[in-house]
Amino acid sequence: MEGVCNCMRIRPGTWDSIIVKQVLVDNEYGLPADMSGLTVLDIGAHIGSFAVACMRRYAKRVVCYEPDPENFVLLETNTRETTLERPDCKTDISLVSHAVIGSRVSGQTGLRRLTEHDFTGGRNTGHVDIFGTSESKNAVFGINIGHVLGGFGS
Repeated sequence: MEGVCNCMRIRPGTWDSIIVKQVLVDNEYGLPADMSGLTVLDIGAHIGSFAVACMRRYAKRVVCYEPDPENFVLLETNTRETTLERPDCKTDISLVSHAVIGSRVSGQTGLRRLTEHDFTGGRNTGHVDIFGTSESKNAVFGINIGHVLGGFGS
């Protein structure tokens, strides 16, 4: 994965390396160089590219929500390894393995069906949809966006 730091664990045959490059190398989101004192909410944290970018810019706190179990394992690994590689990083990182759902979704909280999409060029692990309720093996817990935002104050 040329041009991307060695700290990010990715899966071959997926879009992981493309997403990591866009976020960490190309600064796709236009993040400022210094995020000291800022709290960041990362909904759909994937494998942690955005969280790591914020950590490297000294964000005070990063809260990540990622419902996909496979992505979540890499999110844990990548944020932990960033903390180890950067002893000066004092970011308070919180990882939550839930989907964040809209306030108009029936049921407000509970199990949701997780659907992954494959597109040309590899498995797109960065595009996952959350639907209705589910009892299937692809079920994840959904938490209402209002509840999430309520934890950040006004």
